[in-house]
Amino acid sequence: MLAAAVYQTAPPHVWGGMTIGEWASLTAIIVAVVSLVGAFFRYVVFAPIQTSIKELSASVDGLKASLDVIKQGYDRLDRRVNEHDRRLDRHHEQIKTLYNREGKNNGTD
Repeated sequence: MLAAAVYQTAPPHVWGGMTIGEWASLTAIIVAVVSLVGAFFRYVVFAPIQTSIKELSASVDGLKASLDVIKQGYDRLDRRVNEHDRRLDRHHEQIKTLYNREGKNNGTD
């Protein structure tokens, strides 16, 4: 008899004291609030971050292009320095040869 009394006070379409329609309304409200919070974060928090990331990426690309130009200049200067080193070595050998010739000529005179 007690079971019959409980069944009459709580019909099968009521869970936790709320009907299916009330649960659906509560679920819709929760989904709406979560959607609004998500939209807020997307437009207020994440949009400026994405803009900053795009600007940073453009800056990095510009730095990379500048670095490529600097590297080309460095490579050109490195080739010139190497050429000058070869010339200095050749001149050093020529001076040394001339000095040795002069020393031999002065010794035989």
